[in-house]
Amino acid sequence: SAMKHGNEEVQKGLSLADEAGNALGIIVDQTTETVGLIDKIGKDNAQQSENCLNVSETVSRIAAVIEESSKGLSEISESTQQLNQFVGSLSQFIGRFKVQASDGETISLEQA
Repeated sequence: SAMKHGNEEVQKGLSLADEAGNALGIIVDQTTETVGLIDKIGKDNAQQSENCLNVSETVSRIAAVIEESSKGLSEISESTQQLNQFVGSLSQFIGRFKVQASDGETISLEQA
């Protein structure tokens, strides 16, 4: 009868609505999981950016230390050159002196 047929259609409709509700629940769960993963990826990217910045700052500090070391080596090299010039001048100055040996011979310190 029509009542029975209508009742069956209602039951089918309720069954389909129940299935749709279950499917919607699965979609909501998966969407929530996806949003969580997106949030985690965002946080991981922020951490990676911070790590890159730290590496960049460390490299800059190392470059500054290398530059200072280079300046220090240049100053040492310059000081060494000045010291060599001083030693050469001192050697010439000492060469002007003459001393008398125990046998009476005069010896230039330059020859000694």
